[in-house]
Formats: sequence, structure tokens, C-alpha cells
Amino acid sequence: MPAAPLQPLSLVVMGARGLNLQSASSLLEPSWATKATNMIFDQSGRLASRSGWTVLNNTPMSGSPTVSQIFEYTPISGSNQVISTGGNKIYNGTTTLTDITGALTPSADNWKFVNFNGNVYGLQASHPLIVWNGTGNFTTVTAASGTVPDGNELLSAFGRLWGVDSTGQIIKYCNLLDATNWNITGAGSINVTSIWGTGNDRIVALASYNNLLVVLGTRNIILFEDGSGSKLGLDPNNIEVIDLISGIGCVARDTVQNVNGDDLVFLSASGVTSLKRVIIERSNAIRNISLNVRDYVNATAGSELASGLRSTYNANNGFYLLLAPLSGVVFVFDTKLVLDDGTWRCTTWDSFIPTALTTLSDSKTTYGGKAGQLFQYSGLSDNGATYNAIYESGWLDLDPQLRSRLKALKRLECVFATYGAGSGVLTLKWAYDFADSFNTSQYTLMAGVIAEYGISEWGLDEWGGGQALYNVETPASGSGQFIKIGANVSINNLQFALQHMQLYAKVGRIV
Repeated sequence: MPAAPLQPLSLVVMGARGLNLQSASSLLEPSWATKATNMIFDQSGRLASRSGWTVLNNTPMSGSPTVSQIFEYTPISGSNQVISTGGNKIYNGTTTLTDITGALTPSADNWKFVNFNGNVYGLQASHPLIVWNGTGNFTTVTAASGTVPDGNELLSAFGRLWGVDSTGQIIKYCNLLDATNWNITGAGSINVTSIWGTGNDRIVALASYNNLLVVLGTRNIILFEDGSGSKLGLDPNNIEVIDLISGIGCVARDTVQNVNGDDLVFLSASGVTSLKRVIIERSNAIRNISLNVRDYVNATAGSELASGLRSTYNANNGFYLLLAPLSGVVFVFDTKLVLDDGTWRCTTWDSFIPTALTTLSDSKTTYGGKAGQLFQYSGLSDNGATYNAIYESGWLDLDPQLRSRLKALKRLECVFATYGAGSGVLTLKWAYDFADSFNTSQYTLMAGVIAEYGISEWGLDEWGGGQALYNVETPASGSGQFIKIGANVSINNLQFALQHMQLYAKVGRIV
């Protein structure tokens, strides 16, 4: 009898929907991934290796402390400047850091910095409101009237500073364009104690969104609006509560980001949440844009200090980064494509984990801080060190009609793109029937040329710019009812993007 034909499975959308860890133990379509580590979605929608991190200041902060905050000061005129905090000090600069703490005596580094009327202001719990005008050192703000806020949150919006007091119940706002007056006509306060919809709560974060003042508590969201339509966008003398959303709130102040100009994203107790979806859907339970990785996000956030969670939004790359430094993971939510279920595609980063994040006003330059140094998200290595990009599919069957039959994988083909003059090792892998161990086959990647069994494979320049498309194949072995496939790539001055895979298997007996 002739040999049974090989059954093909073409994976042309490998991991295109990102991670699905909620269903990782079940059968999944090829468009889902169960691992996508140190990967992003490139402009073609492919899973690709992330960029690296390049150090900016070779001389660290004194004592190489944990970098807690990075912020871009944008004066009314002149060049923007970057400030950072660490070791109870405040620094200015990128390649060279200058101590601008002055006479201040901070006991913590968890400042919230904002730009306001040509200056930069900072506030954190149990500390005074501070100010810097781009020269000299930071100084304490002395109130000409009233008292400055003394809580842990500060917002610059609608021509005023809005700060929370130490109780977490009162929002103070200064006079128009005047950060020294807090108790004259034009200044005032809002006590939200009687507004909370679930009993007592406390303010975690403030934000401006679509001409609304958004107050995020731990279990409530209050939306204030100026119904008179002020030229300022919002006049505190005319504001009123237009909505109260109970049962959902914000876990950590520095997870709040304005995204795409039309959404406000933050970490809630149920995962990464879109305010836009909360407002639109209201009674709909699907408000969580991290739904496919919900348990992992929640478990990770639950093991972190809320004061250490960080985030940033890079419009050019189209991702929202959520940093959990103690757990050693960055969640990367791709904002370029909303999935059918309303969630965002997610990957993760490990290996190089900063402790602070910010994206500059150019919307494309992201900085991270670690051990007294600032790094830029750029380049093709982690400051000269190799890192691994890892992809794994979910558990697959070659064909639903053949689900009950044994499959013997005979060949695996992988088409991928590379860019850069570096080197690396590509490891293709496959496993059977929910086992943790993989069969593997390795290939060496070098300077745009891939060697297979000592023979140079074919490469094509794709779209110019030095990017090349390659195809490799390997004999495969073993058998099982279900198959998982994957690829590990060591990245050293190289970028890698998965194009598609093709599997060939013989179909055997009924299991």
C-alpha cells in the first residue's frame, strides 16, 4: 500500500492575536500564543523581537540607587529637559546627571511631576509641593494664600494645578495659572467624601479626559464636567458630577495613561481597564482590555507594591507598557489593533526590567531607569547583552476532523524575517499532548545569512532597508494527539519577525 500522505497545517497568522493565558491549557487556534516573550507586533502585524535598551549615562547616580521616576520638563521656551529621581535625590540630564535636589530633604523618590505654566512641579505623600524652573535647584512652593496639597497625586489641567490632600478625600485646586494661591477667588477645593458610591474610598489618581476631570478611587470613578462650556475646558466654579461608576477603580497612580488621544487606560483590580469602554458599555461586564491574560496580570500586580507599578504609552510604537519591577515582567499591550472581543493584543518582556518608565513628548522615545542609570528603548541588544525572544503556540490539532487520531510530525518549516548585522541562534521546537518537554532543532543566524546543515539558505531583500526573508525546515520526530510548536531566538544586534510556519504530519490510529 502507498504511504499515507502528509497532512499539512499552515500557520499563517502565528500568534497574531497575542497571548491567551486564560485558555492556555485548552486547544487554541494558531492565531493565539501561550508565550510571546521579549516580542512586540511590528508594523506588518507579525510577532517580532522587541528593540533593546541602550544606556545613556555611563556614570550612574551616586550609589547606583533604584531609579523611581523619569519625567520630561517642557518649558514654555527653550529645550526640554529630563529629570529623574533615585536615592532621595532629584537629577537633571540624560548622558550626564546633575543633582538638583538643593536644600530639599526627600525621604522617598515616588514624586508625581507635572508641567505647569513654564515650570515643573512635584508632589508625593508626606512631602511639600516643590517647583523647578529649569535652572538651579528644586525649591519648596510657599503658598501666598491657603495651603498647598500634601497628598500623593498632582494633575496639571484646565489652567490649574489639582492636588490631593493627605486624607485622600479632598482635591485642592490653585488659582488660574498661579501655583502659589490656594485660597482666594479662583482657587478652592472639592471634598469627594460624600460622593463615593461604595461607602468610603480614597483618591488614587486624577486625570483629564475629553474635558472631564476624572477622579479614580480604589473602587469608584467620579466624572466631573463643566456644564456651562467654559473656554478653559473646565471651570471649577461650574463643575458638577455627571457620572459615578461604582465597583471599579484604580490600583496604582502611575498606571494611568492617555492613549491614542481618545481613551484613558489604568490598572484596576480586575486588570488593565479602558475608561472609554467603561463609559460606553456601562452595564456590560466586558471592560477589561487584558481579559486574555487577566489572571496573570492580577497575580503579578498583587505581588507588587502599588507605589512601584509604572506605565507609559508610546504612540509611535503603538504600545502601552505596564511595568511590574519586583516580578520582573513588562506587559506590552498593542494599541494598534482592537480584537473582536474588545481586548488588546498582549506580549511580555523579561530579562532587562527597568524600575521607571516614561515616553517623551515626541511620542516615540521611551526611557527606562535602573540602578542609577537611564536607558533608551533602542538598538538591537540590551546594552550589549544578548536576550531571548520566545514564541510558543497553544495546543493545536491539525484538523478538527482528525482530532481523535494520532499525528506523527515529520517536518517543520519556518519562514521569518531578520534585520541587522548581528548573530543569534534560532531554536525551533515542538511538543506533544500537554507535555512540558520539547523536541528541538537549532540554526545559526549570522549577519543576514542563515546556515542549515552547513549550507547557506536563500534570502530575499524584502521592502528594502536590509530586511531579509528566510525559510528553514527541519525533520521532526515523535507523535501525539495534539501538538505545540515554538521558536526561541537569541538576539544580539539582530531583529527577528515570525512570518509563518508549516507543519507536516502523518495521521495514524484513533487514540
